Amino acid sequence: MDWQLSLLTFALIFPVELSDKTFVAAHVLSTRYHPAAVWLGVGIAFGLQCLIAVSAGQAVSYLPEWIVSVTSITLFLVGAVVLLRAALLTVSGLAVLAGRVLLRYLRLSLLHYFAAAVCLLFAGVGVYSLATV
Repeated sequence: MDWQLSLLTFALIFPVELSDKTFVAAHVLSTRYHPAAVWLGVGIAFGLQCLIAVSAGQAVSYLPEWIVSVTSITLFLVGAVVLLRAALLTVSGLAVLAGRVLLRYLRLSLLHYFAAAVCLLFAGVGVYSLATV
């Protein structure tokens, strides 16, 4: 087993899963039902989710690289457009807001701009890797 790959996978997935709200649902269910039954259900559901994700990733590996690259570039560009539109709508709606609420939405739009920039960066990397193949 490749332990470096396992550690890298853990390091990439763990922070993303921390913000996932599934643990809240598991906590609420365990306060109402037997915790062992909830733990078993969560474990099976997560295992099935991982099995589907790994199987889909393996299936994608059989496609030609250019198809995967073009698809990922397209998805990142669509994500950037959606995030930019959300940021612009948030900023345009700010004209009527004031005070603390204004700052909260301003921070949210900055987050959308940052996420859109990351999507555009990934799309650019995809275009570059596709052009150098």
